[in-house]
Amino acid sequence: MSWLSYKQWGKAYGSMVIYVTKENDARRLMAGHYFDLAGESATTNVFERRTGVVQCYNSQAIGHKSFQCKNSQLCGRCAMPGHQQKECQEAEPRSIAFIDDYSAWVTGPTVEANREGIQSTIDEALDWEKRSGATFEADKTTVVHFTRASARSSDVRFWSKGKEVIPKASAKILRVIMDSGLRYQKHMASAAAKRLTTVMALRRLKLLSPTVARQLFMATVAPAMDYASNVWTHAHRAKETGWLNKTPRVGAQAITGSFQTVATAVVEAEASIHAVGERHKRAATRLCVDLRRLPQTHPLAALRNKASKRYLSPMQSIATMVAKVSAERMEVIHEYALRPWTDRIHVLGEDDFARTVQTPNDIQGIIIATASSQRNGRIGMGGVICDTTRDDTGHILATYSVAAGPRSEQNLYTGELGAIATALRSIPPSITLQDITIAASNRW
Repeated sequence: MSWLSYKQWGKAYGSMVIYVTKENDARRLMAGHYFDLAGESATTNVFERRTGVVQCYNSQAIGHKSFQCKNSQLCGRCAMPGHQQKECQEAEPRSIAFIDDYSAWVTGPTVEANREGIQSTIDEALDWEKRSGATFEADKTTVVHFTRASARSSDVRFWSKGKEVIPKASAKILRVIMDSGLRYQKHMASAAAKRLTTVMALRRLKLLSPTVARQLFMATVAPAMDYASNVWTHAHRAKETGWLNKTPRVGAQAITGSFQTVATAVVEAEASIHAVGERHKRAATRLCVDLRRLPQTHPLAALRNKASKRYLSPMQSIATMVAKVSAERMEVIHEYALRPWTDRIHVLGEDDFARTVQTPNDIQGIIIATASSQRNGRIGMGGVICDTTRDDTGHILATYSVAAGPRSEQNLYTGELGAIATALRSIPPSITLQDITIAASNRW
């Protein structure tokens, strides 16, 4: 509902416009005298909705959208096996969404073998343009032959809207400049030059504290320079590394205010920023972990990485690098949610040594005494499990004393927790329905 008004000859005129989805609803409102128009006439206009292309869920072809399909198993012309239909029979026609860029990939042994597929893709895009109302600009149509062998390349031209499309040496795809040889030198040079301009502007800012300058560097320079680093980081060599290291060096100098003669590693450590290689390594590790944590319903989860000796892909390089990381000592923490009304474990702390010694003698049931200590750079833990219901002195069920690990990986508190966990696992399964009391020497 909207109001339209204007003023003419000193008198204001107003109009009310009501938009309804069905023509019958509009005519029923007018026929039922729901509006008093004071003698003025009212009209209803029907606007036909222009429907878009029926879309598909897992499709890789142009003109198919994922959110417009009800049943992905009945979709056609998509990435799922066994689909031959061009359109999804279970989808509802809806309005078309906005599409910025469209990239199609055709593979083959030679350029001549790919030519037919590329031209058919261009023709399908133009046909979809006529049916959907979209607009493809022939001037922005780019064709790149990705190959490192000059014999496999070609300058054969393609046609789009009556204009010739000459294959180029590089193209920008999702903000990444991809050259025909996939060496990414042009992208790395462009990224380093642009970020160097940004960090020089940061250097010209005066009266900034190191904390604020570091935050500006991490928010404006580092993310833009490391964008899509998993794609091109494997291709950089000594020359490209020099391009990329210049930006963080200038940024570290802007943060700390150091001289230009200070070594890059030193000034980066003083500025608390990571080197380019370290940031790229962390991004690659994060990508590898995210790919392994994908649910089974994700399309990428069904893909299998095939090892190739002829060409080492970036994903193989990342997987090889991450495989060297030792993950045997990584702990898997399972979630155990407790209801708010569930009884929690009662904790009793004694500051008096005499009362601490006397308290275990008054306990009935299973009592566990644990302790941890440090000696020669190593953490040790031990414990005793007693059953006070057997006799007056208490029946010892189990004792243990082991080394938890080096001081660089453990401390007294983690050793105490490990001792408690070991004691609970050592209780015989036959002992049930008894209270368990744990006496620990450390306070946490």
